Amino acid sequence: FTVANMAVTGLIPKLYQEKKHEQLSKIVRSASSLASIPCISLALLCLVFPETVLSLLFGSEYATAASLVRILSLAQIAVALTGSCGKLLANTKHERAVLIISVASAAIMILTGYLAITKLGIHGFAWTIAAVVATQNIVQCYVAYRLLGIATVPSPRLIRDGFRQAVNQVRG
Repeated sequence: FTVANMAVTGLIPKLYQEKKHEQLSKIVRSASSLASIPCISLALLCLVFPETVLSLLFGSEYATAASLVRILSLAQIAVALTGSCGKLLANTKHERAVLIISVASAAIMILTGYLAITKLGIHGFAWTIAAVVATQNIVQCYVAYRLLGIATVPSPRLIRDGFRQAVNQVRG
């Protein structure tokens, strides 16, 4: 997802300044659509086979953290489904909105994280992280849509069209 963010970050302020909102919307949504495929695929892999993923990447002793990886994978799916909303806001003169949402999320994370870890242990803390990260991205996505009229969520149509173009290029 970071690669998609980096690819569009340079275009966002330029298109916004030139008031090319339709083109900006299409580029942001296309990047989100394209990036969501590998992100969600990897998160689903971690959700379904966390022991195997942990063992292959870090060694079998890490397989005991499988339940934590499952929880945190849910947050990553939410991040993938909300697209580059934070980058869009930050690069269209709405840095203050990103700051407010980020500070509020951090405060909630600290308060609820402390309570969760003391009352529910590490799994409670993992659920707190997942909930706060998912909520932060959903709020940024909503704010981006309200302030800019741009939906950053992946588009099934754009994903389908992208697959068709790739298949046609492979066929020659």
